[in-house]
Amino acid sequence: MNRGVPLPLRHTRLGLASLTLAYFMQGLASIVVVGLAYPMSQDLGVAPESIARLVMVFSLAYAFTGTLLQPLLAPFSRTQRMLFGLALWTAGSLLAALAGSYELQVLARIMLGAAGSIIGPTASTLASLVVEPERRQRAVGSAYLGMTIALVAGLPATAQLGAIFGWREVFAGMSAVGAASLLLVFWLFPMGDAKGDDRSRPRAKLDHLAPFALWSSVTTFLLLGGQLATYALVAVLLKGRFDAGADAVSGTFLLYGIGGVIGNLIGSRSLGPAGVERAMKIAIVLVALLHIPLFLAPSHWVLAVVYFFVGAASLMFQTRMQSRLIETSGPRADLVMAINQSSMHLGMACGAFSGSLIVPAFGVSVLPAVSAGVVGAGVLCFFVSSRIRSTLAHPTP
Repeated sequence: MNRGVPLPLRHTRLGLASLTLAYFMQGLASIVVVGLAYPMSQDLGVAPESIARLVMVFSLAYAFTGTLLQPLLAPFSRTQRMLFGLALWTAGSLLAALAGSYELQVLARIMLGAAGSIIGPTASTLASLVVEPERRQRAVGSAYLGMTIALVAGLPATAQLGAIFGWREVFAGMSAVGAASLLLVFWLFPMGDAKGDDRSRPRAKLDHLAPFALWSSVTTFLLLGGQLATYALVAVLLKGRFDAGADAVSGTFLLYGIGGVIGNLIGSRSLGPAGVERAMKIAIVLVALLHIPLFLAPSHWVLAVVYFFVGAASLMFQTRMQSRLIETSGPRADLVMAINQSSMHLGMACGAFSGSLIVPAFGVSVLPAVSAGVVGAGVLCFFVSSRIRSTLAHPTP
């Protein structure tokens, strides 16, 4: 497949919409149990904290299966990989709907995490292939928007649907959406897209990209880990510092999500390579610096407004990172994307876990300062990756 020629689809806009839906499903699967924690815990006979741990199970499954599955699936076209990921996602959701024990719920989360590790990187690379080169940043951003929407609307929507219909019905509905998405991709995308890309170049090509992929992935790990150290415990932070309740927590999540949508839209704008690097440097520096006013915020509403800007800067950076990795990695984009997104989920899991250890030892008020320091380390790593990228002779568009 010539990467300068768009992949022929039955309907390009509908194809991009199907990839946005796939990203939405991946994002929803990662957090859906948070909104269903209490009914699930009562039905399965476990504590709500045990249900919350299923978020970490998903993240760890995503992180450790992502880099393992991509090489195994390399002989197959990207459309075939996407279909396999969607089939696994549909089966995992169905298992979650039917499972009568906590152990089977863990298995379902592992299946969903493995499915997500296929769906995310493949959706991004497919989005870059269905449009002309000058429109790739916008196409990748539009696909990644599904993840942002899941974080903004998916959690409250599934919590409400769970209260009305039941948590098992929510997972059954997710399985039905997965099956519909699978059929849509099967109908829209050709089976033979770019089948030879991952096998037609020598493996040394990845060695050439290894330093860039490594520093980019460490950047992602620190960016998400630093943020989640505070964000995963924002309810505790609001309660401990301002004695704020559920409304303040919901408002903070909403503002962060709205900021994320705006950041995604900004990050989807087409820029030249130099413009992308400048925009990403500004964005990640802002994420680090904005955690300082979180530490100093005089009220919960000020903290919520600051989180709006954190969400905008963070999602702008993450959206740009997707297209940056694809443009630089060329035929190895799938593997490099899988490594980076595995780092993202591993960072989220480690950040949330670290925050839960810091609070009992040092108190909740120190979390924003810790986050600022960790994201600051990510800033340094990104500058290293940017320097390495500038030395790559001919990044493949």
